[in-house]
Amino acid sequence: MAEIKKACTCRWKNCKRYGNCRECIEHHKRHEKYPLPYCKRKVKAEKRDKNTQTP
Repeated sequence: MAEIKKACTCRWKNCKRYGNCRECIEHHKRHEKYPLPYCKRKVKAEKRDKNTQTP
């Protein structure tokens, strides 16, 4: 049976693979433009800095 996570970190909530890590990773292995799923990608420096700033 496929692994299904209850706390998927992917931002694409309407994706048919949402919460199914194994199927998602397999899909991305076959995809040239995005070989890593959202949860495995590196955070861009500007986005990381924006999220860690304090007002």
